[in-house]
Amino acid sequence: MSQRKKIVVAAAAMIVAVLGLGVIILRGSPANYWLTPEEFLGQADAQGAGARIGGKIVGGTLETGEGLVAFEIKAAGEKRAIPVRYYSYLPENFSDLSEVVVEGSWRDGAFDADRILVRCPENYLPEKATISTYKALGIRGALYR
Repeated sequence: MSQRKKIVVAAAAMIVAVLGLGVIILRGSPANYWLTPEEFLGQADAQGAGARIGGKIVGGTLETGEGLVAFEIKAAGEKRAIPVRYYSYLPENFSDLSEVVVEGSWRDGAFDADRILVRCPENYLPEKATISTYKALGIRGALYR
């Protein structure tokens, strides 16, 4: 193979690699992806389908008792909420009005969660807000510049 052909093949391989990486970045990792309640309810084959749904717990809907935790979640700006049933121990940082991602499946008019992940909103603060908070609290060190 001539030198020119080697360069063309190498350039084509680099372009394919960059485009593939771009697609992965733009689509996001499947491990971090979840649907909003309205997106999930808009799917035609929701019954029995497994999914990850993210939203905020609707105030006043949290009920606990006899091994069952029930609540509704709704994403910001959406009108419809999804009822969620969970039959296990709650995460330590779970509370009414938490932002959560629930994993499970839709059965009999409710989402049966197998797992609840509580989102930490302070992790999503802009850097300036975080730095201001740390300075106000007198926290020093590597937490801010």
